[in-house]
Amino acid sequence: MPGILGTGSGSGTPAGVVIALQEAAPNVTTGVLAITAATTTAAGSLALVPKGAGTPAGGALIAQVPDATATAGNVRGANAVDWQSYRLASTQVASGAFAVIGGGTENTATGQFSTVAGGSGAVASTYGKFAMASGSFASPGDAQYGCTILRGITTGSTQVRLTADGTAPNATNTVNLEDGHVYAARILVAATVPGDSPVTVVYEFTAVFRRRIGAQTTMLVGGVTEITAITDPDDVTATADVSADAINGGIAVTATGIAGSELRWVATIQTTEVG
Repeated sequence: MPGILGTGSGSGTPAGVVIALQEAAPNVTTGVLAITAATTTAAGSLALVPKGAGTPAGGALIAQVPDATATAGNVRGANAVDWQSYRLASTQVASGAFAVIGGGTENTATGQFSTVAGGSGAVASTYGKFAMASGSFASPGDAQYGCTILRGITTGSTQVRLTADGTAPNATNTVNLEDGHVYAARILVAATVPGDSPVTVVYEFTAVFRRRIGAQTTMLVGGVTEITAITDPDDVTATADVSADAINGGIAVTATGIAGSELRWVATIQTTEVG
């Protein structure tokens, strides 16, 4: 039977909150502890607010108290959200700052702003990466989908590498392969001049990348296929190119601008990843 454990009137429960234990059918096998916002308004929101929320070093919103074991995992990242409650290793948590794991099992989000929505055995290890998997062959991340958004600005006819945080490329802000992996990638690039400008630049590519052991082994397999190339007006000379990055061990997207203009570039890279 439902039982009111606290209503904020002398029970130690804050006013405006109703806590009820539900163990009647259909909750006989797995009981439910319900926390309800008992506001005087027609609708009431329920906020779980970590200490320091709204600051760069705010606390995380998590489903378990970390214990540094596979049971409840390692400490989560600043401002992270981690609703995953089952894992096989203590590292399978949202340890990146502002990282998110929506649920599932054996998922890991170590990259800053990275996301794993759910599923099983996905790894989001770089800045802003979204990863999804429904299982793995031997270890998490060896059978998954990934998506990363890159950006950059060209001033004049200069070249710039597009990265997830808009800074110089490194080991965490580009699409970098893990050792022993193959990535089949679809890359869509768009650019324009800010404001009221007719300039439109779009490129679409497919490519396959392989990395053996070490960043220096990263290579293209079979070259890059250009599917779409749109520039409007026709005399716009801005270009985008895709290559292997054997310094950081991943995929390089390089944009070349046009003289006298500042172009904003965005690329999405979708990867089918196997290792």
